[in-house]
Amino acid sequence: MATITVFIDKELDIAEFMVQGVLTYQELRGTIEQYYKGTLTKYTVWDFTDTDIQKIWKNQVLLIGRQVDIFGNARDKCFDVIIAPDIIHYGLAMIYASYFEIIHRKPDSVKTMVFRSREDAFAWIRENSEIEKIAVNR
Repeated sequence: MATITVFIDKELDIAEFMVQGVLTYQELRGTIEQYYKGTLTKYTVWDFTDTDIQKIWKNQVLLIGRQVDIFGNARDKCFDVIIAPDIIHYGLAMIYASYFEIIHRKPDSVKTMVFRSREDAFAWIRENSEIEKIAVNR
């Protein structure tokens, strides 16, 4: 059983999900459902650094993609950021991201970014936020 802790960064408009322990499809699915019932953010960060994903199967990753495709329509121009520290995590994250891109029906809503470290993920978020501020101020 995993522990999923949520941190909210209002300044950068991030909901960060720190996942620790053995994760199951049901836990991940339930956490996503809860998030979409609450206050939505521009960025969600899913940090799987301390996560055992041996109980997550490829077909379940595809089901999560379908779930986010349906719910994600509520988040225009937003990003899901996945931190996948090793080859197994990264491989599943890329399967998810590729599948989601293929099935996603509303291209202006959620995009998926995959990073190997928390530092790289947050550096990208800060850079993307700055670029958007500049574009809005023009």
